[in-house]
Amino acid sequence: MQTDKSQSSIIVIFTLVALSVITYINCLPNQFVYDDTSTIVGNRFIEQWGNLKLFFTQDYFKYSGELTFRPLVTLSYFVDYSLWGKNPMGYHLVNVLLHTMNVVLLYFLIRVCLCHCSNSFLMKTTFSPVNGPSYSGIAFVVCIFFAVHPVVTEVVNLVSYREDLIATAFLIASLLCFFCYRERGIANSLSVSIQRGSVWCSVIALVAYFLALFSKESSIVLPALIVVFDLLFYTDTRNENATSLQKNDRRWKRFLRIVCSPFFLGYLGISAFYLILRFIVFHSPDEKFVYPEGSIFVTMLTTTKVLGRYILHMFLPFNINADYHVLFLKSPFMLSFIIPFFLLVAILVIALRLIKGIDCPSDGLGREKAALPKKNRIVFFGIAWFFISVLPVLNIVPLANIMADRYLYFPIIGFVLVIAVILAHLRITIKLPLIISLVIFYCVITVAKNNLWRDEFSLWTHSSRSTFCSFTTYNNLGTQYKKKGYPDAALRCYDKALEKADEVGFTKYAAVYYNRGNVYEQKGLLEQTVAAYNKAIRLKPNYKEAHNNLGKVYFTRGQYDNALKEYQAAITIDPDFAYAYNNLGVLYNRIGKQDKAKAVYEKALIIDPHYADAFYNLGNIYETNGQYDLALKEYRFALKADPSRAHVHNNMGAIYDRKGLLDEAVVEYQQAIQIDPSYAYSYNNLGASLSRKGDLDGALAVFQKAVDLHPDQPDFRFNLGYALLKKGDLDKALRELETVLKISPSHVEGLSHAGLVYYELGQKERATALWQKALEVNPNHGRTMKFLETLSGE
Repeated sequence: MQTDKSQSSIIVIFTLVALSVITYINCLPNQFVYDDTSTIVGNRFIEQWGNLKLFFTQDYFKYSGELTFRPLVTLSYFVDYSLWGKNPMGYHLVNVLLHTMNVVLLYFLIRVCLCHCSNSFLMKTTFSPVNGPSYSGIAFVVCIFFAVHPVVTEVVNLVSYREDLIATAFLIASLLCFFCYRERGIANSLSVSIQRGSVWCSVIALVAYFLALFSKESSIVLPALIVVFDLLFYTDTRNENATSLQKNDRRWKRFLRIVCSPFFLGYLGISAFYLILRFIVFHSPDEKFVYPEGSIFVTMLTTTKVLGRYILHMFLPFNINADYHVLFLKSPFMLSFIIPFFLLVAILVIALRLIKGIDCPSDGLGREKAALPKKNRIVFFGIAWFFISVLPVLNIVPLANIMADRYLYFPIIGFVLVIAVILAHLRITIKLPLIISLVIFYCVITVAKNNLWRDEFSLWTHSSRSTFCSFTTYNNLGTQYKKKGYPDAALRCYDKALEKADEVGFTKYAAVYYNRGNVYEQKGLLEQTVAAYNKAIRLKPNYKEAHNNLGKVYFTRGQYDNALKEYQAAITIDPDFAYAYNNLGVLYNRIGKQDKAKAVYEKALIIDPHYADAFYNLGNIYETNGQYDLALKEYRFALKADPSRAHVHNNMGAIYDRKGLLDEAVVEYQQAIQIDPSYAYSYNNLGASLSRKGDLDGALAVFQKAVDLHPDQPDFRFNLGYALLKKGDLDKALRELETVLKISPSHVEGLSHAGLVYYELGQKERATALWQKALEVNPNHGRTMKFLETLSGE
């Protein structure tokens, strides 16, 4: 390129990068939301690089959190976890950078694409009302619209929807290499010498397409886009006087030459190979293809409405939502079908009018002689790009979500191409204000939308305010209210979720009953809890989580046989359900079957070697049996799996205390307190260790802290009173011990030591009465018997 053109390109690229980053920079502090909780937060699969060996096995679906085979996306999570751990800012940063990279790649793609539309390879550098718009100018407008359009916010903000970002990057790269291979002259105009590298261009194009497919299956539309482009811009029209029939015949021959070319056959071969892998070799057992209402006719009617909404959202992106409520259409005689149907018919008529008279003089090489790109053909290609790209998400193969804005990330490129070309051919006094106004308009909405993805509560609260939100929105919002401690609000949301689910005929909504059970359990309403879990199981008999939670409720109620039955049902459904094995171990331990408890804890740890609860529970068994070294070993494993568990440090301190290692015990209790400053038991145990070490002042301070945290815990108050007694402060000691007896009148140690204080104060009758009452509670209490013997010997 000439120097000024190179500098212009650098400025354009810098502007695009800056605009993309600035528009999405406010999404970086956002938390993990929606599907991120299963794909990232609760996904231990991505934490170990050794799990890569499972990528090409059926275990991929079990552990990856993906319903479809997208190994490249999962690989990106491995990389992210190795860099950022579970810090969401790093993951969001990667998404923003991927989107920015796509914007830059798209800029080069559109420039190359427009160059292909004409035999003039000298790129103009300004918007000129005389000479027409420049290729770089149109490409710039396309990219700024793509960079900031609100429809793409869902893909950029949600980490678990990264597949669209990665797939689009590879699709654009494949198209770029295809164009370079297709026309070396274009590459030369961009100062890229590929005279000896056309083979490499074809190889890279095919590899990029292959990687795009393994990022998202909708990438399979790429060969169709190439065919349409070649037919539009490389039509052989050497005989201008040929009849229409002859021209149509040449088009068919051209089509056959395209699809039979070695390069295109490479695309088809990769597509066939991928389809075999996707639907036969690596097909998820949980993926079901069921049409809404069981009818293709209903699906097609509904899809027409959905397509109309997509087009409306691209023009007027006001009612964009994270989850849509789509009522199924059962008749074509409804306005919600008729209006979008005629809209689509109108677009089809306009598209056909655009390519009327498509054949034009050529230079004998299959290229048009016109010095400028044919605007009509470019607009038609943009329309074709959108409709071809959106085909895979139109429920021809049924999708879990019949409508989602993330499906438009790649198709919207066609839309913005059409808008940019139309605007570029307006007068400069009109187009510049329009472009600037649209960019500002899109940016304001996008920045505001980014804030809505800040956290789960913000996302679902905003989503619920839209009439277009689905039953899933209310289900998720109810879960957030439950987490925040508002169970009644959660139940109201679940009622609304059931109401909305009924509107679309979804009568087997097991998840909402499961969540209702969780709320009832939180409220202590065990009868309603059991009823809700049983309802979830009736709707979905293989609902392992519902069986497991129902088992926990039965365990709480002491119905151990029922609990055992439910845990075993959960394990039967999923033999690798580590949580159910752990709960089964707790049950076995409660009913005295410690050997069985140890066995199922060990099974849980085989399934999940990082399961902290199982390590902790196994340590408890060893501790109960006096096998302190084995218990300490399991507790250390538990802390390695989850260092935030204060109670594990507390238990380790208790073991060191029993072994007489008071310094080690003090360290463990202090670590527990550091992790959880409100953990009163560690303060109490720390006080006991300090007291045994002779540090009464330190013991009194932490005993007081334990009492402050739990004023109604009699043992904490007794320990405080006993320490005061040892220190000789009888009045304060008596006050604490009397409080112990008010809380728990039969507290033996409280009765015995309160009697001792009264004895020291000279009130022997009161002391005798308390000691006698202590012996009524525990006739074998040795210390009290010694006190009475001492008193009777005086």
